[in-house]
Amino acid sequence: MSDSAGTSSFIMALFAAAVIFFGSPGAKCENVNYKDCCSLIKVLSKPCPVKNFSLQINDCNYDKCLLNRSMPINITFTLTSNQNTSSAFLHAAISSWADVMMPFPWLDSNLCDRLSCPLIKDKSYSWTMKMMKPGFVNPGERTLLLKSVGDKGTFFCANLSVTLE
Repeated sequence: MSDSAGTSSFIMALFAAAVIFFGSPGAKCENVNYKDCCSLIKVLSKPCPVKNFSLQINDCNYDKCLLNRSMPINITFTLTSNQNTSSAFLHAAISSWADVMMPFPWLDSNLCDRLSCPLIKDKSYSWTMKMMKPGFVNPGERTLLLKSVGDKGTFFCANLSVTLE
């Protein structure tokens, strides 16, 4: 075997080991595990939660969500609407010291800017949004709250544990 072939094999082996250790660059986003917080919301008509709801967040997997405080958060939402509504809004907050919930500043909370409103009951929707980097919160174990409301009540409410580094 020539030196160049040996070097190429060595480089390929290092690359394969890096992919196994760090993961594939394209495989960093899958459905995340969240706690449904709809039961904590007091609403008159309780259409929460929607059907087929899922969240995908960059650098998160089902069991663990490690977010870099200096990077924006990309979240993909998928759901089947539980109501006919001409408006839809998102509230997003993250816990800080003493578990005080801090709203994400400069969040475009009007989901009709991303989706074609009115939303139709039993129709599926999917959208991705970029939220400001959470550098305004200290590192550590945190709770991320995502809640959406339409004309007839809450679409979804999700709490998930994240680690900010």
